[in-house]
Amino acid sequence: VCENAVIDGTFKGKLKVNDLLTVRETAIIDGDVFTDQLNVESGAVFNVNCVMGGQKIKTIQESATK
Repeated sequence: VCENAVIDGTFKGKLKVNDLLTVRETAIIDGDVFTDQLNVESGAVFNVNCVMGGQKIKTIQESATK
């Protein structure tokens, strides 16, 4: 879990970002993404299940810690 993230390489797995996730054009992401805001640059590979919205993320995080 992080506040903001910028991905410009390869990422596989579950990614939880509290505020802004930026996916650069060179990025390849596979997995599950939970974020409040999302910026995907043209050319990025973004093969994910994505949940957006601050309240949903907080609820998911709280459930994960129990």
